Amino acid sequence: MVYSLNMKRFFSFLTVLAVLFSVFAAGGTETAPITSQNPIVFKTPSAEDSAGAVASVQSSTYSEIDVNLAKLAKLYKMLEENYLWDIDHQAVYEAMATAMFDALGDEYTEYITAEESDEYVEAYFNQYAGIGITFTKRTDNDFCYVEQVFPDAPAAKAGMHPGDKIVQLNGESVDGKTSTECQSVMRGEPGTDVTITIQRNGVTFDVVITRAVVTSPSIDSDYMEEYGIGVIQIISFVNGKTSTDFLNTFNDMLKKGLKALIIDLRGCGGGDVDSALNIANFFISGQPIVSFKYKDSSKDSTLSATKGVAISSKIPVVLLVNEYTASSAELFSGALQDNGRATLIGTTTFGKGIMQALSVPESKEKYKYTFGSFETPAGHTIHKNGITPDIEVKRPVIDEDNTQAYLDLVNSDLISEWVKANPAYTKANVTAFAQAHPDTGLSADIVNLLVSNAYLSEMPVMDQPLLDTWFDPQAIAAVEYLEAKLGRQ
Repeated sequence: MVYSLNMKRFFSFLTVLAVLFSVFAAGGTETAPITSQNPIVFKTPSAEDSAGAVASVQSSTYSEIDVNLAKLAKLYKMLEENYLWDIDHQAVYEAMATAMFDALGDEYTEYITAEESDEYVEAYFNQYAGIGITFTKRTDNDFCYVEQVFPDAPAAKAGMHPGDKIVQLNGESVDGKTSTECQSVMRGEPGTDVTITIQRNGVTFDVVITRAVVTSPSIDSDYMEEYGIGVIQIISFVNGKTSTDFLNTFNDMLKKGLKALIIDLRGCGGGDVDSALNIANFFISGQPIVSFKYKDSSKDSTLSATKGVAISSKIPVVLLVNEYTASSAELFSGALQDNGRATLIGTTTFGKGIMQALSVPESKEKYKYTFGSFETPAGHTIHKNGITPDIEVKRPVIDEDNTQAYLDLVNSDLISEWVKANPAYTKANVTAFAQAHPDTGLSADIVNLLVSNAYLSEMPVMDQPLLDTWFDPQAIAAVEYLEAKLGRQ
């Protein structure tokens, strides 16, 4: 399942799509989801490390490891001596290494073959050659649903919008293809073209896009002048970038008269641990931020913030979280929550409180393994538990009971015809649709989100509001909470 659901005007579209994940199997994204789920520390083993590991094994002649290796060597030699055909020894080694990591039963620990290595590193650095979108493919026999179009990326320049359905790639239907296969077609050498067939509001058309090197955005922001509230959406925590961009954005908002701040972490799968710690340090002075736990408990440690803050405690802060807020985003959320520096609004987070190391030997192969876990300052175990928000606000859901009604509506022309007949994007025009069509079988909340998204899909990406303060219940709750904190109610 892919959780990289981040886009301009995130929630209204995410709510409609993500709620279906309990019914459909989610697909993929053009940007590989590896880093969004895994905070990674690059670690190159030294010659001393390797020698020490070998010496350790040799000193334990009768250990279980030695016994298993001896059995495996015996099987391997038997095949070499008796198997009829030539053996591809590299393929055998990669299969054995892959199986060893898979047998641990940890979805975050894996062996990465030389063939997969380049793409993996590209994903880690959030940089690749493609068109600059994220998408979901709920089943192989389905469209690619565009979630996010990166500003200034080739797709944005070609006029693609969040909410577009990709039905063909280079003239071939995406129906029957996996998300990975679709991702591979969209990526390619910079300067080469890919033809994307798009379905939008019942109209199907081709867009030719020239691939380019794309860097996934780290944050997005908006300033709601009528409230004096700034909004910063953290898409992923990127080392050396997110914390700098965050503070610069905050300071720009401060010049505009910022009174309160909303940090949108919904759908943020995490990323670089240091980046999350740096941003937490902007808000917390001298207090614990996180505790790290390791196999060797003597290495356990608690990290505290430095004295002083970059963001005044007089600025009230709300963190928006949901079930797709994971890993480093949970570390950050727990740090601010336990220190009383932010109020969390939304639903319980994903529950990934472990860290991975990516080892890079001299050969092109790599391997990633879980080496530690982290807890909140108050000692709350994040892994498998998540962070519970201070104020729980759920979003409308599409479940098995109303899935067919949802599909009937989105596959009809009712909404697109309504938008054409009532082109102004106003709250009244959106809510009037549900009133005019009370027999859809869906709640008014869900219908309003669908209609709102149809209006917004007609807007250029840069003109779409980041937070929906009309129909997003979590965003509405955040604004109401901050308004009360500021004494405006």
